[in-house]
Amino acid sequence: MPSNLTLIFLHIPKTGGQSLKQLFRRHYSADTLFLINQKRPGQTLHDLRSLPLEKRQQLRCVAGHCSFGIHLDLAQPKAQYLTLVRKPVERVISHYYFVRGLRHHPLHEQAKQMSLAEYARSGIAEIDNGQTRMLTVTGDSIPFGACTPELLEEAKQNLRTHFTVVGTTDRFNEVVVLLHYHLGIVPFYHRENETRNRPKQSAVSAETTAAIMQHNRLDQSLYDYANQLLDEQIERLGLPFLLQFQRFKVLNSVYGVPNSLKVTVKRSRQRWSNQFNRHLKKVRKTLRRVRHKL
Repeated sequence: MPSNLTLIFLHIPKTGGQSLKQLFRRHYSADTLFLINQKRPGQTLHDLRSLPLEKRQQLRCVAGHCSFGIHLDLAQPKAQYLTLVRKPVERVISHYYFVRGLRHHPLHEQAKQMSLAEYARSGIAEIDNGQTRMLTVTGDSIPFGACTPELLEEAKQNLRTHFTVVGTTDRFNEVVVLLHYHLGIVPFYHRENETRNRPKQSAVSAETTAAIMQHNRLDQSLYDYANQLLDEQIERLGLPFLLQFQRFKVLNSVYGVPNSLKVTVKRSRQRWSNQFNRHLKKVRKTLRRVRHKL
């Protein structure tokens, strides 16, 4: 991805996006990063759209809850997107317990009066194929229960055409290593904003699961497609990616350790990066030799 293009992280709620944002804060300077937060003055979508043209063109990363099409507001028609898609049943369960546990959430009082199954049928558009909706231009305006296969195809086409990296929540580690490949972002992280005190999907009744799936069949197809795209991205990179991924898993396991070990982690991260870059040069050199002989 060219360095003069803007990366847009389209953060679908309850897909693990907060952990990605810590990577962006480290990688981008404050004047080139815009973190969307509808509750904070100066960080809303309206504030973003109100920035002077020159300032919008200087942005190299925009991240937050937004729908596809925001690149048009940035005067960056060639901006590239990134997103994470989650298994829809897992996402709705997480969404429900997150809302119930957050008193200032607009849906808190409503969710407190409902079971999970009732919440899934409640008419809240965000949990009615909400991921497919956010990945299209028109999804926000569609009534509850009215999403169509055509909307899914629009979302899939957008993923194919406008997204540098498409990932899934349960393959988060592969996503951050891909970001390192494409953008040079240091991939180490610790988990943020995980919903606690919620049951595992296996503990949810079949009836409740069916109620969730009734309004998320398109999102399930979208999740399957996102996995397919992720597989294709990794396959194109081949062995160098697999080697880097294995090294990352070892080093990230000690990231976020107590302060007394942070210096060691920092040195390990730098050493890992240097070693990988040397190894990658060797692999590329070998491939050039093989091609030349052929």
